[in-house]
Amino acid sequence: MGVGRAFLIRGGRVFAETSVLDPGYVLVAEGRIVSVGMEAELAHGRLPPCETVDARGLVVSPGFIDMHTHGILDVDFMESDVASTLRALREYAAHGVTRVVASTLANPFDTIIAQVLRLGEAMGDPVCGQMLHGVHVEGPWLAARCRGGHALRYLKAPTADDVERLLGETGGAVKSVTFAPELPGSECEVAVTRHPRIRAHNKGGDHDTQHPVGLRVHIAEKVHERA
Repeated sequence: MGVGRAFLIRGGRVFAETSVLDPGYVLVAEGRIVSVGMEAELAHGRLPPCETVDARGLVVSPGFIDMHTHGILDVDFMESDVASTLRALREYAAHGVTRVVASTLANPFDTIIAQVLRLGEAMGDPVCGQMLHGVHVEGPWLAARCRGGHALRYLKAPTADDVERLLGETGGAVKSVTFAPELPGSECEVAVTRHPRIRAHNKGGDHDTQHPVGLRVHIAEKVHERA
């Protein structure tokens, strides 16, 4: 079913916004849900010419959204090419996931930028590309003591040049970045959160504030030294 075609899903158990419709229907046209209701209502309305999907015995629900994933099966979003990225997106779709944000790992900065560009190319695929919302750059701007699975040798403090390269060379594919606020270079954090594409999400030990702008910045929780 192409994005521009109309189709009707009917007969399934539909999880709607405020209720479960069983049996229900979902009408989709031009890539958008235009009508949801009980199947019995279809007898009283006029439908556009459309393909019908029989969902009897099935559950129809909104898709899951994975905002932080490093890959699926044998696909690692830090290493995947366009073809394997699209294969991963098809696998997510088979499990009910309709949108993902691909997360990177700490690496040499040139490697990170090159991988973001590859993921950005996959975003342009006419069939599966819209499933990939963008890229979360996690690392290399992390604290060594809180690095998790990130390789210590690639960790570094942010610099203004790195920030400019990341935002200037990746064509808008980056949707979120992670900083450790205890690292030197906090002025770079401020520069990123003021960028016109950025939605900043500052998460500290005692407060959690959001600034609705555009791209999301996660400030990793600071670990306070005990006296």
